[in-house]
Amino acid sequence: PGQTRAEARVTLVRPGAMPLLRILDLPAGGRADLMLHELAQGAAVLPTMVESSAPLLVERRMGMATDLDGGLGVDRLARTWYFAAGSTEVDSRTFLLLFNPNPQMVRANITYMRQDGVNLTQMVEVAGQDRLVITVGDITQPDGSQPLRGVRFGTQVVADQPIAVERTVRFGADQSGLQVGRGIRD
Repeated sequence: PGQTRAEARVTLVRPGAMPLLRILDLPAGGRADLMLHELAQGAAVLPTMVESSAPLLVERRMGMATDLDGGLGVDRLARTWYFAAGSTEVDSRTFLLLFNPNPQMVRANITYMRQDGVNLTQMVEVAGQDRLVITVGDITQPDGSQPLRGVRFGTQVVADQPIAVERTVRFGADQSGLQVGRGIRD
């Protein structure tokens, strides 16, 4: 969006495969559209990193058969992330997506703060240049209970290295609704 040209380096991280790299030359005030599913056909998971020689506005769009969501991507990694709302009530499913662009494994402590005041903690590890998807309502305790099923909650993620974290909520009949958002970083 600026007054100078920018060179953008777009890296598509394909867990278990070599990353794909695209270099884009963007004119001042210009734009580019990349259809990632066309660049990496058949990739079900495709974390993407964009680095640029000048400030850029980067958006991402995600479409499902019944809904479309888009917005700004994560513009900076952080060790601590917060999400004010999540739900596994009735017809809602919440997913946390943790992306580790670092070459080494990252450990993260996730605290789920239920609306009734009960806090639950989960420790996870995310391999280098990989992502982890957590289906919050499916988290099972050693006793077989699922204390995050059918509740509303907030979330805090604290990692030992900077990472990107987003939350996806599927809702409605047949999970037809979609909401994707990045958290607030500390």
